[in-house]
Amino acid sequence: MHFTSESSADGVTQRRFTLDGVPAVLWQPDGPPLGGRPLVLLGHGGGQHKLVPGLVDRARRCVRELGCAAVALDAPGHGERPRSAQDERFATEIGELIAAGRPISAWVARHTAALAERAVPEWVAVLDALGGLAEGLGPVGYWGLSLGSVIGIPLTAAEPRVAVAVFGLTGHASQTEAAERVGVPVEFLLQWGR
Repeated sequence: MHFTSESSADGVTQRRFTLDGVPAVLWQPDGPPLGGRPLVLLGHGGGQHKLVPGLVDRARRCVRELGCAAVALDAPGHGERPRSAQDERFATEIGELIAAGRPISAWVARHTAALAERAVPEWVAVLDALGGLAEGLGPVGYWGLSLGSVIGIPLTAAEPRVAVAVFGLTGHASQTEAAERVGVPVEFLLQWGR
């Protein structure tokens, strides 16, 4: 884990870091280190990144209002991470499908499932590194919508340190197996429109 910058404002310290080439950011209260502090993992949506304003606002609220720490990382092919050839093919194919007026949900589900396979081990590595840095973490929760849920569901199913989760704006048959293995309390958010 290599910390690259640190800033502080309104009682919240923001520390950017990389771990095995994955760019991430950690928010925590000013002052004492993480040790024993609850940690919220924040998964961003598709096409977004770890510092999208809504995610930063959520992280800062977790710190200021709940006394938690929060961490977010760029999903594969997002934010500061380069796109793979597979990511580039996906973007081209989706553009072609949209231009032709064809459905895209199956393509999106297949691509985001592949992103989750790459991202879950990265999140586990971040938890391991933060646990070592903090001499033990407190309870860990996960919050993610859209792509954040596609990654968070298999992570929560596989990672025993995640004790509670919030998912939403997702739902495809490809997620069923992992969702069946989630054994922690979950809140699922729906987008209700007219």
